[in-house]
Order: sequence, then structure tokens, then C-alpha cells
Amino acid sequence: MAREAEDKTTGKTKYTADLVIPGMVRASVLRSPYPHAKVLRVETTRAEAIPGVHAVLSRDDLQGINPFYGLAYKDQPLLAIDKVRYVGEPVVAVAAADEATALEALEQVEVEYEPLPAVLSIEEALKPGAPLVHEEDLHEAGLYYDLEELQPIPGTNTCHHNMFEKGDVARGLAQADHVFENTFSLPPVNHYPLEPLVTTAEFDGDSLKIWSATQSPFHVRQELAAIFGFPMSKVRVMVPFLGGGFGGKCYTHIEPLAAALAIKARRPVQLALTADETFQTICRCAFRCSVRTGVNADGTLVAWDVDFYLDCGAYAAHAPRLANPGPLWLTPYRFPHMRVKASAVYTNTVPNAVLRGAPSPFMGWPRESMMDIIARELGIDPVEMRLKNALNPEEVFAPGWNPLHYDVRAELRKVSQALEGPSEGETPTRKAGLKRGKGVACGVETTPSESMSSVVLSLATDGSLRISTSAVEMGQGVHDALPRIAAGQLGVPLERITVTQPDTEVTPYEQITSASRTTIKLGRAIERAAQRIRAELIAIFCDMYEVDAATSDIQLSGGFIHGDGQSVPLEDIVKAGYRSVSGGEIVAYAADPGAESGSATHVAVAGAEVEVDEETGEIRVLKFASSLSVGKVINEHKVHGQNEGGVAYALGHALSEEMVYNDDGQLTNGNLMEYVVPTFATAPEEFVSIIVEDGGGPGPGGSRGIGEAGALIVMPVIANAIQDAVGIRLNEPPMTPPRISDRLRKRT
Repeated sequence: MAREAEDKTTGKTKYTADLVIPGMVRASVLRSPYPHAKVLRVETTRAEAIPGVHAVLSRDDLQGINPFYGLAYKDQPLLAIDKVRYVGEPVVAVAAADEATALEALEQVEVEYEPLPAVLSIEEALKPGAPLVHEEDLHEAGLYYDLEELQPIPGTNTCHHNMFEKGDVARGLAQADHVFENTFSLPPVNHYPLEPLVTTAEFDGDSLKIWSATQSPFHVRQELAAIFGFPMSKVRVMVPFLGGGFGGKCYTHIEPLAAALAIKARRPVQLALTADETFQTICRCAFRCSVRTGVNADGTLVAWDVDFYLDCGAYAAHAPRLANPGPLWLTPYRFPHMRVKASAVYTNTVPNAVLRGAPSPFMGWPRESMMDIIARELGIDPVEMRLKNALNPEEVFAPGWNPLHYDVRAELRKVSQALEGPSEGETPTRKAGLKRGKGVACGVETTPSESMSSVVLSLATDGSLRISTSAVEMGQGVHDALPRIAAGQLGVPLERITVTQPDTEVTPYEQITSASRTTIKLGRAIERAAQRIRAELIAIFCDMYEVDAATSDIQLSGGFIHGDGQSVPLEDIVKAGYRSVSGGEIVAYAADPGAESGSATHVAVAGAEVEVDEETGEIRVLKFASSLSVGKVINEHKVHGQNEGGVAYALGHALSEEMVYNDDGQLTNGNLMEYVVPTFATAPEEFVSIIVEDGGGPGPGGSRGIGEAGALIVMPVIANAIQDAVGIRLNEPPMTPPRISDRLRKRT
């Protein structure tokens, strides 16, 4: 059970929306009804006159600050200035005594627009002469090392393009016995955490306090300082527990708007979006790609050539990072020749945000689909084709990359074996027209290693330990995994270890909580800090009892230090070190900046058996088997939960989830009723979780990040199983019953 489980299940846990500050007022936002339009006039006089309204914020209030923010480019204003670029973009915000008053004030705001032609898809945005989402020059943000050389194409909607090449693709395709071509796409989807975006801001005249549901408090601090011209020391960002994130709460979203309202109102302001508004704020990129694969008659892969397009939405946000070399190119197969051309493209739709697994599901979807398509065309078993081309353990994908440390072939065989035999719920008689099929897929992703994590450990005079960190707990187990790592080093019982909540004023720097990096990066920092405390404890013990540390076996366990026939409580050692019965702590700081690159930390093989109703197109996932490379298990219960949870989450993307726009750029299903997320009914009837401990990971004990691996390849697994069952191939999820039924009818 998670350490914080009781508080969460009994309602004791406080989230950002639960925060109440004396004098706090509520904020509401007026949003654009157009996907693309000039803002000709904004009139707020009548709204400002309503009793109970403390601040009305429009573009006229943005003088004297730099109102733009963004991860790749500083291209997103906190309120629309000259024009709006998507339906739902904030135009005016109101802070009032209560929500009803704020909404009443918004009704009194007058905005005059001049509609402009819009581009609502990648295809429209790439057409010659397409309307430009951004006409002005783009200003690079310079926030990440891998975004230092952005390559926009002037006069187009392409804000960044890039190419990775290995070998000679043209020669490889020419030499291959067969060349297979296909196109694949993914729709935009929402992160759908139970807790929507929410921020509370307070301004006291020269400093800014922010309480926010964010995965990256230090990034938010940096952006806010740049916008308002404050020293970073005057911006404090605090993070209560998160009600889910999945990447959607990485980086900066609504915090600048809440801060600007608080500065104008001179009161604390809470901006809590509804679920519908969150749909109008962030999404995962839509994407499409064209693939050419060269292969020999025996199934040996020769060449892989991909044109890859990411839909940024109205602002670049995270998409240019996804179009850079890194996890996008990584593959578990041996390709002598490879070229991937990637572009990030603006459209007049909801801006993008990173989502669980980042780019790997994008590349895994076409790659693993093509593996099955090719195998079936060549008359080769799809599993055998993967076995034939899989990288060997310790084999590198390309020069400069670290090896996989994972036996893809062995795990493929385990997954295939797990899918053999009857599934749970097997009945002697079945409805006619039910067809069963099996599919497999392999996936791999990296954790960015050039990122900073730091920690402070404080061992008190009562023997309790505090872990001070800015890692964000959002259900993935920060408050469980980190204490276990510290306990293993210092022998402090788990129940005597606490973990702080992030607060940029008092907790040490953490770049971001994402990419399954926390256990690796912070775990290593904790080991280093704990070793310093351990050394000091041993030194004090040896001085107290005249023990020679070099010749004695000294151990720390159960809250005691043991050696030379002595077992002494840790609190006695701390008190002795400070020669005090009441005061003092042994404190150690450590950081893990991470210098190595290309560490493959997420590797998975998965397979499923599905049942498809040929009459209705309905799908049942009978069995799902997933092999996950964890390196070293820290908490077995959490490992299985992360694996199965990742699969359940990604089944929504495979079977039901998509954000749908009409021809006017309106999001038609951005609400909790019409956007269909997975439920317990969607979950596999039987789940086989295969945990691989090989000790080859970069984290403590050889551990790896596991929060995303289970979700990497669910979509192609299901598509491949559907093709095996009924012989149709769907190249764009979600694979809904109507789409399957339509394809089945067209097949005949």
C-alpha cells in the first residue's frame, strides 16, 4: 500500500483546489469562439463596475511585462493580444468574490473579432500558401540544451524540422527485395487527469507565491520571473499533491494568468479550470507519418525511411523537442539504413503538451504495425520476424548510444508463451461471428540523462529522516520509492522517513518530474547523500567506542548501528555527534546532474489476445501480457501497478480516445460525457505481468524507470491482434466498433 494511501482514500489529502487563503478571490476566463481571428476591440468597462469584481485583465494590462512564455519558443501570450489562434484561447480574465460574480462580469465584456482563415490539420497547414498561424518572427526560449538550434522554415507553419540518418537509405531501399509503403496517424488526445489544471497566486508587493498543480515547479518559477521581471528569489512555487498528471502538468500553463490577476487584484487569486477548459488548454500532439521499409525475402530488415509530422496546435510548446534526435529514433531492431525526417507544424487547434511516453508511442505505432504488415505479406510469423531482427543484449542501436541491457528475443518468447492456452472466462459455446486474434509488439524509450536532480537528507536527533526534494508525487510512488532507497543505505525504518512537498524556496532543485526519471536521478542523489551521512555516523560511532572502522564490520539496520559487539540507536549517535541531548541534525546534500547520454531505460515487449464481433465491431481484450525491464525491483507491488496501469491508460488511446474538431475549428467532444476514457470494462480480462530484473539500469541497484514502458506499444499490439482476428488493418486509432464494422463491410 502506498504510504499516503490512507490520507488519499479518506479525503485528508489536500490538493491545490482545496487551498483557501484569507481574502482569496476566484478567477474565470473568457475564451475565443474562433480558431483564428484578429482581436479588433476589447471593452471591459461594464465588467469592472460590477460589485465584487476585483480585477479584469485584458491585453491592455500587459504593458510593462513580457507576456510570452513557451518551452521551445516564447510564442504563447498569457492572454490574446493581436489575434486568437484557437478556439478556447484566453482573451479576458476576471477575478471576483465568487465564481458567479466572475461569470457575470465576463458576460459584460465586449470583444470584436475579425475572423481569419484557419488551418485545422497538418495537411492544411502544410499546403503552399496556407494561412500562417504565426506571421511574426519566432523567439527561441533557450530553456533546454536540445532546443538550442531550432530550425523553423520561414514563411510556413513549420516551426522546427530535423533529420536523423544512419547508413544510406536510398541504397538500402534499392538493394532490398521488397519495399513496403504505408501511412499512419494519431489523433490529438487529452491527458484526462482527475484533477484539472489549477493555480493559486498571491502577490505581496514585491514577491510572488504560487501554489500550482504542476510537475515542474522550478520551470514555472523561471518562466514567471522572466514574464514579470522579478528575480527568481522573489518567485516561490509550491506543489501540493497532484490528482494525476501524465505529462499534462509539465512546464507552464495557467500560472502566468493567475499571477497577473493576483498582481492586479492585490489579492490571492485561484484559477481552477473545469475539465472542459482543460480540454481547451492542452492535448497530446496529433501526428501523421509516411513510412517506407526495405526488407529482404527472408524478413531481414534493410532500410527504414520515415517522414514524420507533429501537430503543435497553436503554440510550439513541447512538440519541437519531440522532433529532435533522441527517443524518436530508438528502435529494438537492427536497421542497417535509417532516415527519419521530423517536422513540428502549427495549426489553429489546442496547444500540445507532453504525454506519458513522449515520442515513443508515435514511433512505435507505425514501426510495430509495419512489422506485422510485412510479416503477413511475406508469409512469416510476426513473432519470428521480430526474433530475426531484434537487437542482441548489449548491442547498440547506433554509435554513441548505450546498449539496451535487455534480451528482446527472450522476452518475446515469454510473452508469446503467456498468450498460449485458454484465456480466463473461456466458455464452451460462443456467439457466432466472434473471431479471436493475437498481436505482439516491442518498444523502447530513453530517459533524458542531461538533467539535474538534487536532494537534502536530514537525520534528526530522534533518529528520523527527512528527504527534502522537489520531486512531485502524483501517484507514481515518490513517497514510497525514495524512502526505500534511503532506508537501504542508512537502516532507518520506513515509518520514520518523511518526504517533503516541493517548495522552490526551501526544497532543492529538481528539473522536472517526468520521463520516469525520478527513481533514477533522485535515487542516485539520495545514495550519494546517504553515503555522506553514513560515513559521519560511522565516524562518530568509532570515536565513541574506540572502534577501528577499517577492521570492523559496521552495519546500519533497523534504526541502529551495529559493530564491535555494540548496537546503538541512531539517535544516540546523532546526539553524541552534536554533544547535545536536544539539538542538531546530520545533513547532507547531493545532486545528480547526469552526463551520460542515450541511456535506454524503458524497454517492453507486449502481446494481447482480442475477440472481435464481426457483426458489431465490438472488441474484448481477453488477455494482455507485458514484459517490463525494471533492472531492479524497489517495490514489487508498485512495479506491477505501474505496468498494468500504463496498459490500462493506453488502451483508451487504442480503443476510444480522440479529440474531434468540426469544420469550424470547434472541439466537439471536449467534455467528460463525450470524450470516452477507458473503464474497468475496457481492462483486459486477464493480465500477465512479466517483470525482468537484470540489474542493468542506471538507477540505484541497477533500477530503471518504469512509469511509461507499459504504455509504449499498446496501440500496435491491439491493431495487430485485430488484423490477426478479422484480417483488417486500421492505421489510425481509436479502433472503435463503428470503424471496425465499417472496414469489415468494405472488405466484403
